[in-house]
Amino acid sequence: MFSLELMQKVIPGNIIIRQRGTRFHPGNYVGIGRDHTLFALVPGFVRFEKKRRNGRKWVHVDPADGPRIHPIYQHLSPEFLLTNKTSAPPTITTPAAAEP
Repeated sequence: MFSLELMQKVIPGNIIIRQRGTRFHPGNYVGIGRDHTLFALVPGFVRFEKKRRNGRKWVHVDPADGPRIHPIYQHLSPEFLLTNKTSAPPTITTPAAAEP
């Protein structure tokens, strides 16, 4: 089995791991070939992870320019995204109609 080291810089298309079977599973920004070869989808750095619950090993590529933001959240300010990582986006409330 051929593999790159932790935090090694990769470019799109670089082979990270050549393997038979899925000993390592593709994580964020990692693709898988027909022969279970894992390759980088974006430029960045390789990171390995092992889940304690099921023992599965994952390979991720952390993008060099930081994580990409999903298009749904593009309208939010960078300050909101950096300070409120766990809270929900702000909700807009409308004033209640006056009852006669």
